[in-house]
Amino acid sequence: MKARLFFIATIVSVLSIQANAGSVSAPDTLSMTLDRCLDIALGYNYTLQSAVLDENNREADVKQSKMEFAPDISANLSESVSRTNADGTNWNGSYDLSASMTLFQGGGLLSSLKQNKMIYEQTRLQTQQYNNELTISVLESFLTALGYEELLRYQESILESSRQQAEEGKVKYEAGKIIESDYLLLEAQYATDLDNVNTTRINLENTLVNLKNLMAMDLSQQIKLISPDDAVLESMLSVPSREEVILRGMETMPEAKISDYNVRIAEKDVRIAKAGYYPTITLNGGIGTGHAVDFANYGNQLSDRFGPQGGITVSIPIFNRNRTQTDVKQRKIALKQAELEYEQSMKDIEQTLINEYGEVLSSMSKYKASAIKENAYYSSFMAYTAKFKAGAITTVQLLQQQNDYISAVNDYVQNKYTFMLQRKILDVRIGEEVKM
Repeated sequence: MKARLFFIATIVSVLSIQANAGSVSAPDTLSMTLDRCLDIALGYNYTLQSAVLDENNREADVKQSKMEFAPDISANLSESVSRTNADGTNWNGSYDLSASMTLFQGGGLLSSLKQNKMIYEQTRLQTQQYNNELTISVLESFLTALGYEELLRYQESILESSRQQAEEGKVKYEAGKIIESDYLLLEAQYATDLDNVNTTRINLENTLVNLKNLMAMDLSQQIKLISPDDAVLESMLSVPSREEVILRGMETMPEAKISDYNVRIAEKDVRIAKAGYYPTITLNGGIGTGHAVDFANYGNQLSDRFGPQGGITVSIPIFNRNRTQTDVKQRKIALKQAELEYEQSMKDIEQTLINEYGEVLSSMSKYKASAIKENAYYSSFMAYTAKFKAGAITTVQLLQQQNDYISAVNDYVQNKYTFMLQRKILDVRIGEEVKM
């Protein structure tokens, strides 16, 4: 395929010069492989950075849950002045240090700690899920851009051929060898091919902008994508069995584990709600002192009034207007909903894997078929071009073959990069490292 493209390109020396000039990147142009694009996107994408910050929030919740087992300690200092006609001015003060610690709360604190750990792990899985989706988005933009670049090379070669045909047609028309309508058809074909080239260039630029956006790059930065060699494409033709895809996908896709955590978190919600049935036991203690009125004996007053205090408080729930019962019932309902959603999510994940596996096989079949078709139409187009130059066929016959070849090229390029994308998406689903 590449040899044939080179042959077409050598038809016109101008195109060869452009190809040589384009082979050297400008100093301010970054050469980007897929691996490099993925590294940059996974390191700098703004949404991904936000997901990591969410992880940090959930980690802080875990640390706070651990600290709930520690005592509350506070210091209080107060000074007050009062005056009456009978007693004159009174100046009173108190200073104390107090602490309280929950000894038992029906298991609520421990359940909250375990739940927050689960939420933290679930958030990490959600970040991994976004990693996968970001990887797929980068793959799509990268491969789409490569597809436009390859299509553009074909179109530029066809455009040059159309330009030559139009120039030769003008000479023949002026010499009276062809009628005006044939000449105008050649001119129209050249205009159409030129429009195709311009449209593809715009689509390529827009796709590169989207890729740079995913990588959080300066959108004005020029990049040049490095296309993988033929060996990479050949390796993609080896596809694991459907059973292996389903088994590995169910084990590695974060969506399955996220749904499982929803059930486990809901179970802890029920346990936390049930803690409302149990008494709360709190240990209290503190030390304090104070003074009153006579500042001449300030030190003695502080010493005389200094003393510790402590005790245990037991709070027993008797009736709270059925709030606890309602809370437990609602959380049990939420648990049942989470269990149903888990079962449905497992079915959805399996269906996704089956569908995507089918898309890989379908796109691979289309790619192979379109490669054969493109080869056949290329040979036919070359033969008709030679016949036209020899005056053996009409302009209409030539342009029909040229348009058939253009259609075959479009199908081939589209099917080629669709297959590559679907194949790499399957690698993401089953936990394979994405390289190209």
